[in-house]
Amino acid sequence: MKKGKLMLVSLLSVLSFSLSSCQKKPDHIEVDGLEEMILLYKKTFNKTFVQDDITIRWEILNSESIFTERIKGTTSYLLEERQKKGYSEYITFRETWSFIDEKGEMISATKTYFDENLDAKEEMSYKVGSKAYGETYKTYYKYFIMAENFDSYLKPNSKEGGENDYSTDMVYKGEIYNYSNFYNYMDDWYNFSAWHNDNEDIEFDLHGDIYSETELVKNACIHFTFPSEAYSPFDETHERFTFKMSYGENEKIGLPDISSWKNKTSL
Repeated sequence: MKKGKLMLVSLLSVLSFSLSSCQKKPDHIEVDGLEEMILLYKKTFNKTFVQDDITIRWEILNSESIFTERIKGTTSYLLEERQKKGYSEYITFRETWSFIDEKGEMISATKTYFDENLDAKEEMSYKVGSKAYGETYKTYYKYFIMAENFDSYLKPNSKEGGENDYSTDMVYKGEIYNYSNFYNYMDDWYNFSAWHNDNEDIEFDLHGDIYSETELVKNACIHFTFPSEAYSPFDETHERFTFKMSYGENEKIGLPDISSWKNKTSL
C-alpha cells in the first residue's frame, strides 16, 4: 500500500474511533489524490446520506427555482417553487411525492401547476416501479454523487464522458478542519476540490459546515466548471448549488389521492 494511503487509513481510523468515543477528533485531516478524496468524502457524508428524517433546501445559480425536499422514512416530498419574472415572490411550480403504497408498490407522483412560462397548467401523473421511485426519492443526492463521478466526466468514450480526454494532470484534494476542538461555538468544516493544472475551465469544489456534535452536514456549496466540449451532468458548463440541511423536524408526510391521476409508467 502506498504511503499516502497508509496515512489516510490511519487518519480515518482515528476519525472513526472519535465518532464512537469522547476522544478529541484530529484537528486537521488532509488527503491528496482521487481515491483518497473520494474515501474521505464518503466518510464525511455517510451519516447524512442515510438520514431518514431530513429536510434539504437548495438553490441553483442558473435557475429561477428553489427546492425543498422533506424525507421521512421511505417517503419524500419535493417542492419546487419558481420566481415569476418581475416579481419577488415565489409560487408553487411542482410537487413530487415518492412513496411505497399499502400494496408495497413504489410510486413517484407529480403535480405540476404551471408550464415553463408560468402559465396555469395543472397536470397530475404518476409512475410505478423502483426506477421511477429511485429517480425522485432523495433527489438532492444526485448533486453530491458528482463528487464521486467527476473524473469519469472528463474521460472520452465512457458512459458519462465527452469526446476528449481531460482526465490527465488533475489535482484532487480533501480536507476537514475540526474547529470545534478549539471553539465550542464553531462548526467543523470540510472541502473537497479538483482542478486541472493547465486548463482553468476544469474545476470542482464541494465545501461546507458540519455539526460538531452529530457529525451531520449542516450546509454545502457545490461549484463546477467544464470545457464546453466536455460532458456536463447538468447540461451546464458552469454551475453552482447551495444547500441547507436540518434534521428530525418532519412529521408524517401527507400523500395525495392519485386514483384519478394519469398513469405514465409505460411512457
